[in-house]
Amino acid sequence: MLNNLSLSLAKLVMLIAASTQIATEEQVGAMQNAVQPRLQIGFFNLPPHAYLQSGANEPQGAAVSYFNDVANLMGYEIDWIGPYPFPRLILDLQLGNVDGSIFIAKQPEREEFLYYSKLPVNEITSIIAVMNDNPLSAINHAEDLNDLRIGTPSDVILGDFMSQLSDRVIFSNLSGRTWFEQQLQRLVSGRIDAIYGRNNHSIIYEARRLGLLDQLKFLTVPEPPIEVFVVFSKLNPNASQFIDQFDQAASNLTFDYEQYLEAHLNSLP
Repeated sequence: MLNNLSLSLAKLVMLIAASTQIATEEQVGAMQNAVQPRLQIGFFNLPPHAYLQSGANEPQGAAVSYFNDVANLMGYEIDWIGPYPFPRLILDLQLGNVDGSIFIAKQPEREEFLYYSKLPVNEITSIIAVMNDNPLSAINHAEDLNDLRIGTPSDVILGDFMSQLSDRVIFSNLSGRTWFEQQLQRLVSGRIDAIYGRNNHSIIYEARRLGLLDQLKFLTVPEPPIEVFVVFSKLNPNASQFIDQFDQAASNLTFDYEQYLEAHLNSLP
């Protein structure tokens, strides 16, 4: 009986020790989480700024590297959520399902539920890509594009200049993530005359990726550039704190965004 009592006491001591160890591990985990809080940042595919390659777990791109560095100065780790279809990303920001996002343009209705960074991350401009042998060398007036067949993505929102051309040109829309690649094939084969896009960096990146950069020339469309920002959802109770921390940390970066963009493009094969 004494032996049984000794065994019971031994088991009790082991259980107490085990529970103490578990509590200690939980405390350590809590301390680690407290030291490294996390932000859930939604993104949409917009190479070379932010995109997820097939088979990859984490996104890459100039904007991803930029935000990771700013977040590190803020003291946060990032959980990247996406890639989203763009309208769904805006909805999830409105609902507070993600903490924030990158590369979002200002619109009055969005400012109702988003805090914007003090300064834009970057500016994007509208361009048209044509083959090198196309006589078009600059776009200054609407008549410069008369009778052209112009490829666009199906969800494009035409800028002020291009929206006045519906009776002068033929717009040919394609949908899906590979819209530019498909439009390039049509451009090279002569089925369209030009490709229009609102993001100059993305179009040039895709042409480079597909090995067609030397066959094309890129003409700026006379439309105002679009400023894009980092945003945080106002439904997060700490959102105003996040945006203040972001603005402060971004001002302390060694490199500006254009340098991140150049570094990313130079890293590509």
